[in-house]
Amino acid sequence: MKKEDAAPKRNGKAYRMFVGNLFYSTTTCLDIVFIINYLSRFMQSPSQTYFLAAKRVLRYQKDTVEFDICFVKSSSIKLGFSDND
Repeated sequence: MKKEDAAPKRNGKAYRMFVGNLFYSTTTCLDIVFIINYLSRFMQSPSQTYFLAAKRVLRYQKDTVEFDICFVKSSSIKLGFSDND
C-alpha cells in the first residue's frame, strides 16, 4: 500500500476512531501490533483501501478469538541463565 493511492478518501474521524479501537485491542492481541501500527500512519488522510484493510483486521480478530496460547507445566524443562556482558 502506498501513502498516496488513487482510491477515494474516507472520513478521517471515523477511520481514527476505528483504528484507535483496534490499537486498544493490541494489549491482548499481540499478533496485530504491526498492521495496526502501519495503518495508524494514514490517520490524517485515509483512503478506502486503508479502511478496508482495517476491517480485514477486525474480521481476523473475530475468526481467531478461540485461539489460545497454553503453557503446560513440565518437569523436564530447565531454565538457564545467560550473562550478556
